Amino acid sequence: MRKCDTLPKLPPQPMRTLTVAVCTAALLLLTLLGGGAAVAEVRFFAEAEAGAATVQYNNIRIPGDDGTRISTTDDLSFDPFATIRLRLGLLVDNTHRISLLAAPLQYSAWGELPRETRFEDTTFPEGEFVRLAYRFNSWRLTYRYEGSFPRTPDLRLGIGATAKIRDAAVSLQGDTGRDEKTDLGFVPLINLYLHWEITETAGLRFELDGLAAPQGRAFDGLIAATWRPTERVELYLGYRALEGGADNDEVFNFTYIHFAVLGIGLHL
Repeated sequence: MRKCDTLPKLPPQPMRTLTVAVCTAALLLLTLLGGGAAVAEVRFFAEAEAGAATVQYNNIRIPGDDGTRISTTDDLSFDPFATIRLRLGLLVDNTHRISLLAAPLQYSAWGELPRETRFEDTTFPEGEFVRLAYRFNSWRLTYRYEGSFPRTPDLRLGIGATAKIRDAAVSLQGDTGRDEKTDLGFVPLINLYLHWEITETAGLRFELDGLAAPQGRAFDGLIAATWRPTERVELYLGYRALEGGADNDEVFNFTYIHFAVLGIGLHL
């Protein structure tokens, strides 16, 4: 029996998409570094974030057209769960920021089904105890242009784009059997950023990856208080929200997850 957290191999199309995105970022970096007579200033940075998450709602119907709707919050039980994110990147001339983000996310829900439930190709009877495993891993490449206003140097704004690879899976297991739906694909997002330095060491930070389209929507936002004990270290504490989903013939899934997060950034 395949474990529900087994990662599928990247199919050719998403792999080509990710390769193109990485090559584009590399070409952009080479242009930035070699485009002028003066040597560009490059600073590397790393960021780690840990969080405690809970689910506001997660509604699932697989297949999307004639499956049975399951709510992990109304029909099943779950516990708050831990999350972690890692980001690596570089800042060129204090203006161009390129980064890679790994944001794994998975949790489980369990309970007796309140109704007969068709999930993928399996029908589970009413009252059967089941366990649902939900995975929504995210791998992102982001380019952002940043700058401060001349008259307000304490306010830094940024806008850019994110190429996201979504690795999602939902499995349902009970005495009747086990079935699973996996989804791996490319999602383009808009990236927005704001950092207000209230004092020399303390500030507020807002960041958003998001986009809505007829096929679905995806939003990942952070608002946090920041504290910089040294020039190279920044700590932040705040709230993150992940919301979105898709509605098509294969899958219906919309979820909203809250995070309390603590992070540290190192600028080398």
